[in-house]
Amino acid sequence: MNRTDLARAVHYGCRTAILAGFATYILLLVRHGGLGEKVEPGMTVIVKLSAIGLYALAVCQLFMLVESAWGGYGRQEEDCGCEESPPAGVGAWLKYGIFLIPLAIGMLQLWRL
Repeated sequence: MNRTDLARAVHYGCRTAILAGFATYILLLVRHGGLGEKVEPGMTVIVKLSAIGLYALAVCQLFMLVESAWGGYGRQEEDCGCEESPPAGVGAWLKYGIFLIPLAIGMLQLWRL
């Protein structure tokens, strides 16, 4: 595995964790009865359905993680130059932090209940 594949695997791993984290947060809000406090009552069904979509996206990102980490099945030998490079540097981690900080705060509030 070269550095690009490793960076791509870390990128997909972060995406998987963030998507699964938000879906789990919604699920925990539903279980503890706190969804009505965070979301308008008319939107609760839509938010519950969005948790299913977030889990589905997390599974897709997990498959992409596995593919990039273990050989890239189905990858063409010819390089067309159209593949996007994974984000790198401090800017990428700041972008992930924008999503992780509110998620962590929400989870901490749930665990206090």
